[in-house]
This record gives sequence, structure tokens and C-alpha cells, in this order.
Amino acid sequence: LRRVQVDRMGKALGVEEQVPPVAGDHLVTSIDARVQAVTEKALAHAMKNAPGADGGAAVVLDARSGRVVSVASAPGYDPEIWAGGISAKGYQWLLSDKSGKPLVSRAINGQFAPGSTFKVSSVSAMLRAGYPLNGTYDCPGAYMVGDRSFSNFRGIGLGQMNLHTALVKSCDTIFYRAAYEQYLKDGGRNPKKRTKEVFANTARAFGFGRPTGVDLPGESSGRIPDRAWKKDLWNRTSATSCERSRKGYPEEKDRARAEFLKRLALENCTEGFLLRPGDSANFAIGQGDVLVTPMQLARAYMALVSDGKVRSPRIGWAQVRPDGKVVKTIDVPVVGKLPISDKERNYIKNALSQVPSDGTAAGAFTGFPMDKVRIGGKTGTAEVWGKKDTSWFASFAPTNNPQFVVVVMVSQGGMGASTAAPAAREIYEGIYGFKGEPAAVPGGRLPTKLPKFAPDGTVIHQ
Repeated sequence: LRRVQVDRMGKALGVEEQVPPVAGDHLVTSIDARVQAVTEKALAHAMKNAPGADGGAAVVLDARSGRVVSVASAPGYDPEIWAGGISAKGYQWLLSDKSGKPLVSRAINGQFAPGSTFKVSSVSAMLRAGYPLNGTYDCPGAYMVGDRSFSNFRGIGLGQMNLHTALVKSCDTIFYRAAYEQYLKDGGRNPKKRTKEVFANTARAFGFGRPTGVDLPGESSGRIPDRAWKKDLWNRTSATSCERSRKGYPEEKDRARAEFLKRLALENCTEGFLLRPGDSANFAIGQGDVLVTPMQLARAYMALVSDGKVRSPRIGWAQVRPDGKVVKTIDVPVVGKLPISDKERNYIKNALSQVPSDGTAAGAFTGFPMDKVRIGGKTGTAEVWGKKDTSWFASFAPTNNPQFVVVVMVSQGGMGASTAAPAAREIYEGIYGFKGEPAAVPGGRLPTKLPKFAPDGTVIHQ
């Protein structure tokens, strides 16, 4: 502060008061610059190798602590645009469709159907509903849900299997059946006064449907579509749906799509407040109206493969004075607990540990040194009307004692095994130094304690 006396002409007469500046505290984060670089590079490669991809995100969490190791979103932009103040035109460009909306972080703001990565929640819901952990289940090529047939991937039947194999091979029909049976138990189209909605409530216990609370602004909540959500949506949109059911969509050039939208509008107008049988089936495989953010999915997998506790991820680690004194340590809060036992959690974790070697991600990890670091995970391929599939891979490593959780999502990236899984592999190769480059995390272990600081505030490297 500098207060100056001036005369009526504005000429300085003297300094009345002067307060010297005080240096602010340093914010120490858990972001690892080397892992961040690896993550951004892998995501850029995934976007380049998937023609038509229009956005992507990658999140790396410390599985032991819940701290954020790296977070990337694509497309990106040069942050120098903010230097000296941004113009209105420049700001609008960051939010425009033409630029790909780089200002929107797909990691925490992007909401996408998670596809089969969501099945960890659905298996847990089945267990809560009483389906046996070690039971045998039929995986036909298709299953009738109400009056509609829901197919497996490419309509292929896989025969009898347990839940372990259902995750490894990503059978859909087992989940269709279980979700539909629970839908009927709740009363179907004529719901009971008190419904259990076990699939939706289990998903919420995994942290879906609400912000993770990560210490970044503007996080999205995702969406868990239950009966209450359907009613609320209908109350807000029924007038528009009814009008569209009469007028149609004359502005839509694709006549087949226009006719489909008109039929859908009529359906939403007359019974949009009802949770339909197909809604329950789509929910179980992470499709339909289910939406999650990459950060939500990462923290759900972190809880699953660590200690069963749902945490609110943190980037900030500590506040340190310029003289090196730690003012405050920022803890990672526990905000919930998975609704399954440790035995059930380990069963699911062990199944996921087989996916990159013998399951849907085996092709993406061919030649990866699993004898050195074994990767576990789940692929996801989510269908989107009028667009290419959303590609997902949610993973952790090493499987015996997870240190990292890595989630990659590429919008319009195609199959999870073809785009997101190879990007995750590249991140692991960078972390452990499997491609001839120095390991981003030497020894594969992140620090568990804050570094020591010298009196001038610099880090004392040990």
C-alpha cells in the first residue's frame, strides 16, 4: 500500500503512508509434472489416431491417497491467451464449437455415457439385491426386456458363466436380465409406494450423480436417471414434447431421424414420466440416460481397488510460507463407503485384473510386460445417437497393490479397446519407463509425504 498526498492539481506532495508487500504462501499440489506430460501426450495421440474424435480426457489418481497426479482435457489451448487480459473475441473462441470448446474441461465438466466401465456398479447392485457372488448365469445373445429384445455386443451368446467372467468378457445380457428383474420387483410401470431402485442407489453409493468435490471450479454432477428424475424431467419438458409430437421436426433434413424424433416426442408426451423397462436395461450397462465425468469414474475405481472408501479427490496438498514453514496441509476427505463387503470388492477387482490379459482389452495390451507391472481395468464403448461411440478405459496398477488409477475417455473415439485402452497403456509405459524413456515415477511409487523446504522456500531434494 502506498498512500500519496496530492494538491488540487494532482501533483504529489509526499508519501503519507507506505506498507511493504508481503509475499503470499506457496500452494504445493499433488500434480506430478512428468506424469502430466505423459498424460497429455498419450491423450493427444489417442485423439490423432481416432478420426472424428471431438474431445477427450485423462485422469490419473494416487490410488492410496485420493490425490490427483495428472488431469488432461482435449482439445487444449495455449494459456498465454490470458496474459495481459483476454479479448471478448478470444474468450468466445474458447467456448465455440469451431474451436472444440477447449475451455471446457472434459475431465470434470464433460458428461458422457460410461458404457461397460459402469458394470462395476451394476455387479455390486446385483450382489446387494441377493444374486449369489459365486452363482452361474446365462449369457445369451439377446434377452427380452418387456416387448423388446436387447442384444449382446454383436448379438453373440457366450453361454454359462460366473460374474467374474461376465466382467472379463463384458456380457451385457446378464445385466439386462438382473436390472429388468429388479425393475419388475419395484412394480414395473406401476411402481410400489416404496421402491428399492437398487441399481440407481448403488450407483450413487459409488459417487455417481453428484460432484466429486475435487478442488477445481465448475464441476458437473453427472446423472443417475431414476424414477424421480423421470418425473421431474417430464414436468419440465412435457409441454415441448407434446407440441413436437403434433408439429414434428420440419427443420430436420434427415427424414428418418425427423420421424424418429416425432415418435419419441409422442412417447415422452404421453408417458415420459414413467421409467420404462428399456430404461432399466440400458442403465445396467452404462447407457441410456446415465452420464458420468471421467473424474467420477476414476474416484469410483479408486474406492473399488483400494479400501472401499469413496474420497473427494484433491489437487492442493499444502500451503507453505515463503520461508518454508508449512502453514496448512490439505487433507483428502472421505465422503462415503462402497455398499459391498471387502470380499465382494476383491472379487470384482480380481475379475478386472484379468481384462487386459484375457478379456476385452487383451489386444491393446499385447506385449505389455505384465510380469513387471500387471494392469487391471475395464473397457467401455458407449453408443451415442448420430455420433461415433464414446471410447473408455478405466484401470489400475499394479493389481496386487494399486498405486495408480488411470481413466481415459475419447468422445467419438470408437471402441474402448481400440482408442482409450491404448492411451492408458501409453500412460503406464511412461509412468514405469517401459519405452526406453526414463520412468516418470522412478520405482513406480509416488511420494506419501510432503517434501522438505529450505528457509527460502525451495524444495530440498532428497
